[in-house]
Amino acid sequence: MRPWLALALTALTAGGAFAPPAPAAAPSATGPCGPTAGDAMTLADCPAGEPVAGPRARIVGFLPTQKNGDGSFTRSFLLEIDAPYVPGNIAVSARGQTVSAVRIEATGVSPQGRDDDGWFYAVVSMPFGKYKVDVATRDESAPVELKVRFNVR
Repeated sequence: MRPWLALALTALTAGGAFAPPAPAAAPSATGPCGPTAGDAMTLADCPAGEPVAGPRARIVGFLPTQKNGDGSFTRSFLLEIDAPYVPGNIAVSARGQTVSAVRIEATGVSPQGRDDDGWFYAVVSMPFGKYKVDVATRDESAPVELKVRFNVR
């Protein structure tokens, strides 16, 4: 983990609250436990009380900080999505005293901007695999807080 990055990975639960992703489910006696094709809300082969593995995101690498022509900096990392099914979307948000934008290099990036709580964000629909995430800042060392959420409405 880089000293400039504080990380909070969260997943949206069915009730709309944010919580850490569920632990991976153990295989059941009747087969793999997970969502049926095409419907993430219908579960197949899951004994009562067995948790279903949810999507996860993890940082798998950091790229060197780049100094831009305007004096700002771009701090980049690689984010990998690991999920038993493709989530509806993922939102990557960052905030800090000097943060000015978040960008995700991907096809299908939808909204980017800043919310009322000061978090800059970028959203990708149907995420899978690895993504390069850029956090634009006005300096190269101020701390940045990062939040990753799945299935944001």
